[in-house]
Amino acid sequence: MDAPRDHRVAPSPDDILASFSEAVLATDSAWRIAYANPAAERLWRCGAGALLGRDLFASLNSGPADGVRLCCEASRASGERAAVTTFSDVVGAWLEVGGAP
Repeated sequence: MDAPRDHRVAPSPDDILASFSEAVLATDSAWRIAYANPAAERLWRCGAGALLGRDLFASLNSGPADGVRLCCEASRASGERAAVTTFSDVVGAWLEVGGAP
């Protein structure tokens, strides 16, 4: 007798990211926001459509020496994860920003 088969469909990556309670953004190679999960929409108080295509650093009001920019650029240059904790005046909250190549 054959073992019972599991016919459940695996969740998509979008479904998994959408289930996170933490805000998740993904950017393209020019640092434009390419994905925002529902928690990011709540944090920025706008829909994903308003975030998509925006420059990540401009959306956080980050200057050239800002910790978020330095973290993301260091991650890209090293190929390793990097993280920084910073306060964002834009969203009015402390953010833990992780960069992953």
